[in-house]
Amino acid sequence: EDGIRDTSVTGVQTCALPIFLEEISFQTVLEALASGRSAAVDGAWGSSAGLVAAALSARRTGPMVVVIPLPRDLHGWQTELLSFGADHPEVFPALACLPGEDEATDPATPQRLRILARLNQGELPLILATPAALLQPVPSPESLDRKGRFVRRGETLDLDVLRLWLAENGYTPGEVVEGPGSFATRGGIIYILSPEAENPVRLELFGDEIDGMRPFSPATQRALEEVSETRFLPVQDKTDATPHRSCLADHLGPEGWVALAEDRKSTRLNSSHRCISY
Repeated sequence: EDGIRDTSVTGVQTCALPIFLEEISFQTVLEALASGRSAAVDGAWGSSAGLVAAALSARRTGPMVVVIPLPRDLHGWQTELLSFGADHPEVFPALACLPGEDEATDPATPQRLRILARLNQGELPLILATPAALLQPVPSPESLDRKGRFVRRGETLDLDVLRLWLAENGYTPGEVVEGPGSFATRGGIIYILSPEAENPVRLELFGDEIDGMRPFSPATQRALEEVSETRFLPVQDKTDATPHRSCLADHLGPEGWVALAEDRKSTRLNSSHRCISY
């Protein structure tokens, strides 16, 4: 644990985020992380731990994962970080299925894929995860780069070929889009909900050309803002013989931070991803 003891902050008190960001002792932690070392924040418990995590998030230049010991505390941490001004902390849920079971039907899979897709596209989310979620296997970054089917407005599309691709990659056809990894066709319109997407997409064809492409609300059927391109990820990639050789940390990149919130009153925030403990 290089850099833990000589870069610690003792007795962190709950205070306003802008004030805490200017604390000299906190700057020492940031300097340690910037130099590629780990750091620790001692005495951060209760709301103080959330304050430290929010302060770290405000100064990061890459994605950040806060590891929470117990699943029951995830919502409380999410609320706390929001109250300290952190930008949209997202939960990376643990899978409920057992190893070897079909992950495609696990309720956690869409959210897990959604966060991985954001990281794959260069976004820098603030993520909350339990140790189990952090360690469970996920598709590798290279695998995500290879996967998926891009479609763009104005391009020529063979609807039968697209339907065949969807079926071969685990999508379920139906009269309506009923959940992640499903699709429906009505004339020259096809509705698709990619497993990681928040909203389904409606592709409107004029002949063989994609004339319109809009996400829409499945609850109200109301169309959202039109997009010029989108990607559909496979529900099951049968062409990948080794789809799960990575964990979440492999998607964080060299600027990623991992903060370990230990389950005790004297919490230690730990970031290869430069580790902060508290």
